[in-house]
Amino acid sequence: MVTGGREVALDGKTATGSRLGLAISETPATVDVLTQERFLERGLRTSNEALNSAPGVLAVDTGGGPGTYSMRGFSGGSVSVNYDGVHQPSTMVTRNFDTFAFDRIEVIKGPASVLFGEGALGGAVNFVPKKPILGERQVQALGQYGSRETFRAAADVNMPLGEKAAARGVFSYAGSDGYIDDAQSRTTTANLGLTLKPTDDLKLFFAAELFNNDNGRTYWGTPLVAAAVARAPTGVASTPAGLVIDRALSRTNFQYLDGEVRSDSHWLRSVVEWQINADWKFTNDLSYNKSDRLWDDAESYTYVAATRRVNRSATYIRNMLKFWNDRASLFSDLDIGGHRNRLTIGAEHTENDHLSLRRFGPATPVDPYALVRGTFPAITPANFPGPATLPTSGRTSGSTLCSPRTPST
Repeated sequence: MVTGGREVALDGKTATGSRLGLAISETPATVDVLTQERFLERGLRTSNEALNSAPGVLAVDTGGGPGTYSMRGFSGGSVSVNYDGVHQPSTMVTRNFDTFAFDRIEVIKGPASVLFGEGALGGAVNFVPKKPILGERQVQALGQYGSRETFRAAADVNMPLGEKAAARGVFSYAGSDGYIDDAQSRTTTANLGLTLKPTDDLKLFFAAELFNNDNGRTYWGTPLVAAAVARAPTGVASTPAGLVIDRALSRTNFQYLDGEVRSDSHWLRSVVEWQINADWKFTNDLSYNKSDRLWDDAESYTYVAATRRVNRSATYIRNMLKFWNDRASLFSDLDIGGHRNRLTIGAEHTENDHLSLRRFGPATPVDPYALVRGTFPAITPANFPGPATLPTSGRTSGSTLCSPRTPST
């Protein structure tokens, strides 16, 4: 018999579980905290791998698309995604991050709209990046290498700049060639942070962060071909029309030679923490993000028996998002009538501009057994008939108020 338990620091505090500074044991919700120590011990290289290690959480990623999380039967916009406590207005910001960049990933399961706004029915995920540590010098390096040219290199350097300042740089670069021809993928992370504490009551934090996912010539599958022409037919899958999977094509990449699927996310952030007195604390969190996604690729392949050719699609997408967020909060921890009372009052404003351009069209058929992959077709009305999606933009703002909590004594 094998038995095991889950270690949870019940006295730890998370911004995901509460805005009142409650410990996990005081939070009326299911909270998981996935730490950097856990990532290293279990070899969890990406945020999807880390989230999939949490009970009841499913994380998936497709090509240059955003990460999608599922909890308790809800997914997509029903799971709130946050970066260091700041709610993200679009899934475009989400990536399959390298876990080396984060101190921890916090997960709350169940309805969380009171904390994170409209739509957080399934739960919330909060990515907490590493920050500079005052008065501590540390250097950490990581290197991994595996089959199919899979590699990962990372470094984390925290340097004190006197007694009242510290800087921290985190860098990682990872990739794999995979088992499909010409289907390399690369991930880059570069974060730089600065913490200043000019007085005992005032703390300032500044950060610039970059996340890049380059999926290159993404593999989208193997087309089924006629059994009569298949060189190594298999019984794995077949159709009533007599199409089968040909093992001879199982490693062939039908993507364009210059096909590209890429995503980038850039952050500029600042946090001000002011301990007004023993009972009151003021915090202001200002963030700016620019995220881009790009597709120039073929995502569907259809075999035509009459011509013995494979028809490929052509997908052209440009998604560009810019948003900034300013969140101010006032927190108090008072003893009133012999009872502890905690109160948070917060105001938040967000603005975002989202531009989306999309074109879809067919491309020149190719011979699967004498493959000439060619290049992505030119953006012309002949190659991409029909109108492009028009630009879209939005503006949102809101404020929140949390009531005091008085535990019994």
